[in-house]
Amino acid sequence: MPSARPPAVVSTPAPPPTAAAGAPGPVRWVLLPKSSHWAPAFQRTTDAGTLYAGPGNERWLLGEGEAARGAGPDAVPLAGALPNAAGHSFITPGGDVYEASSALGDLSLAVTASKPFVDTSAGRDHFLAIDESGKLHRSRDRGRTWQASALSSDVGRFTDVFMLESGIGLALADHAGKSELFATRDDGASWHEVDSQGYTFTGLTSYRERLQAILGVNRQHDFYHVVSFDSALTRVMQEGRLYRSFTPFPQPAALPPDLATFVNSPPAPPVRWVALRETSWEPSVWQLSVAPFGEPPSYRTVQALAGCALSVAATTSAIALACRRSSPPNNVLYLSQDHGRSFRQLPLPANPVALYALGDAFVVQTPCDGPAETRGPYLLLPPSWQARRVSDTTCRTHLAFTDAESGGFLSVAWADSALTLQHWAAGNPKPALVSIVGRAPRLPVEQVALSRDASTVAVAVPTAHPWPPVTEATETAAVPVPVLFRSLDSGRHFGEVALPVAFRALALTGRRGLGIDHEDGAWATHDLGTTWARVAAPIGAGSRPIECSESGCITVRGLRVGWER
Repeated sequence: MPSARPPAVVSTPAPPPTAAAGAPGPVRWVLLPKSSHWAPAFQRTTDAGTLYAGPGNERWLLGEGEAARGAGPDAVPLAGALPNAAGHSFITPGGDVYEASSALGDLSLAVTASKPFVDTSAGRDHFLAIDESGKLHRSRDRGRTWQASALSSDVGRFTDVFMLESGIGLALADHAGKSELFATRDDGASWHEVDSQGYTFTGLTSYRERLQAILGVNRQHDFYHVVSFDSALTRVMQEGRLYRSFTPFPQPAALPPDLATFVNSPPAPPVRWVALRETSWEPSVWQLSVAPFGEPPSYRTVQALAGCALSVAATTSAIALACRRSSPPNNVLYLSQDHGRSFRQLPLPANPVALYALGDAFVVQTPCDGPAETRGPYLLLPPSWQARRVSDTTCRTHLAFTDAESGGFLSVAWADSALTLQHWAAGNPKPALVSIVGRAPRLPVEQVALSRDASTVAVAVPTAHPWPPVTEATETAAVPVPVLFRSLDSGRHFGEVALPVAFRALALTGRRGLGIDHEDGAWATHDLGTTWARVAAPIGAGSRPIECSESGCITVRGLRVGWER
C-alpha cells in the first residue's frame, strides 16, 4: 500500500527565464476561441478587425474572412480601449492605463491611476471613470489627467458607466436606493437624465451596439433580465432577456477541438500537434488539423471519418485514428505516415475504446467486459500494423503510457480495483507487472497522468469536485483527498504526495506538469509534484483533458507554449 502522504508545498512563481537554445522558453499562450458563455467586456473597431475583451483577461481580434486571433490571458482585466499614435491604450477597471503597439500586442504600464476608481469605460476619444466617492470623471489624454463631470451636485452616487465607441453611453447612479440613469451622445461632454420608469437597475451592458440596463441575472438559465431604450435614450421602452451565452465567434470557429495530441516528432523541429473536432452530429462530420506546435489549428474535413467515435495517437512517423462505428458495426484504424495528408485503412478488433502511442507502435484498448477471446489490449507494430492481442492472464484496462526510454516503456492499468504499473520490453507483446500503484474501486473515467524521470515515477488521477455533496443520500460522503502517487525506485514502491488542490485536469511529462483546478486556477510543477506554483491559464482550460510534452501543453482553450524552467 502507498505510504503516508507529506503535505503539499506551494511555491511562489518565479519570473520566466530568458530562453536558451534547445531549452523551454518563456511561457506564452496561443488561444483557441471559447465556444460559449461570455459576453464581451467591450469591443472596438480597428484596422485589423473587431477587438473584443473576453473572459479571463483575454483579447480577441476578428477580421472579416479571417480566423480569430487571441492574446492573453493578460495579467490585468481591461475595461476599454482607445487608439493612439503608437497603437492602443487600454484602461483597467481601477484606472491604470496600459499601452500596446497593436490590438493584441504585449501590454506595458503607461499611466498609474491618480486615484482609485471603481469602474471605467472608453468612448470615442475619451476614457470615463467613477471614483470611490461615486463621482464621474472624464479624461481626454488617455488617463493622464481627469476632469469631473458637469452633472449637477444633487445626483446620487455613480456606480456604473458603459460607453460605446460611437461616443454614446450610459451612467448609473444610486440615489437613496433609487436608480438614476443618465445618457450621453457626445462622448461624456454632456449628459441628460433617462426616464427609468421606476425600475431599479443592477448594472449596464450592450448587445450589438445597443445599450441596455440590467435588472437582474438568472443564473439557472444564464441570462440577463434587461431593459432597452428609445433611439434618443430618453426613456425605458421594454423589458427583455439577454442570454449570456453570446459569443462573437462565427460557427464553426467557436468549436473547440474534441481530441488533440502531440505528434512525437524526432528531436529536430518542428514539433507538431494534431487536433480533431466534430463540426456536425447529424450527419457526423469530422475535421482534422496537423500544425506546428505553437500555431493555431487549420482544419479540413475528412469525409472518411463520418459517423466515427474516435481516439487519436501519434508516433514519430505515424498518426493513427481508431474509429468505432455502431450502426452498422465497423471498426477501422486510419493510419497516416505523411502528417495527415492521406490515410489508409486497416482492420481493428471489436469496439476500440482507446488508442495510445508506444514508441513506434500503437496500443488499442478494447473493453475487458467483452468476450474472453477478444477482450483487452492489442499491439500494432510497423510495418504491417496488424493488431496482435496482448497476452495476459488478467485483462487490464491500460490508461497511460510513458515515452520510450532504455529498457522499454511503462504503463498504468486498472484491474481488480487497483491501479497497477506495467513494464513493456521493446517488441514484447506481454507486459510485466511491476507493482500496485494504489487502490481504485472503479475504473477511472478521468484521464490518468503518468510520467517518468530517471528512477522517479509519478501517477495521478484528476479529483472529483471538492464541493460538499448536496443530496440527502450523500451528505455524509467523504470528499476524495487530492494526491499524487510517486515512486523513487523505478516504480517498485509508491507513496502518496499531497496536491495543493483538487485538479479537474492534470498532465505530467518528465519532471514537469500542469494542473487545472475546479475554479479554473492553473498550477505548474517542475519537480514531479513536490512543489506547485500558480500560473496563468485561460478560463475553461481544464474542461477537457490536457496533453503535455517538453514543448508545452495542449488544452481545449489553447496551446501553452514553453515552461517556466
